Amino acid sequence: MTDYATFAWLGDVFVLEPARGRGLGTWLVGTIVELPELASLRRWMLATNDAHGLYRKFGFVDSPPAHLMEKVDPDVYARDH
Repeated sequence: MTDYATFAWLGDVFVLEPARGRGLGTWLVGTIVELPELASLRRWMLATNDAHGLYRKFGFVDSPPAHLMEKVDPDVYARDH
């Protein structure tokens, strides 16, 4: 979900057990965070119980409480204006 202005909430990626280990989660998250129409977002947030490593590959960091993660780019506004 996004306001297409500054913020996005990414639902936790879930890959069924038989399809795991094929890079599908990495491909999906990479595709989402690289969408040109989302390049102006300053903050992304998500909640996950066990996929922190996946999201860290894309710049997300832990944000209390433990299941929350965020990706912040404070320079987005400066680049767009």
